[in-house]
Amino acid sequence: MARDLSTSLPIVANLMAMTSITWGITSLIAGAGSDRWGRRPFLVGGPIGLALCMVGVALSGDYLGVAVAVTMAGAFAGGFTGVIIAERPPARRTGNAARHSAG
Repeated sequence: MARDLSTSLPIVANLMAMTSITWGITSLIAGAGSDRWGRRPFLVGGPIGLALCMVGVALSGDYLGVAVAVTMAGAFAGGFTGVIIAERPPARRTGNAARHSAG
């Protein structure tokens, strides 16, 4: 990927950091949002947005385009992964599920 984007390997590694940071921030926001607006918008919109971002990564020709796409992908992934975990257990145990999913 570094060769394809004409950049160094450490700069490409920053893409992982951008994804992880936005994933974590959005997970916090999505938790509160799913309590307020319901889980369905996050469970439907998150994977669709993530898929579109992955298409954006594939079609990007430069580092900036890939950086924007993976940052948005992290946001969409964070928007639905925590909600998926919280959806499974009984309502009284959603805090436990979220705590265990965080590591």
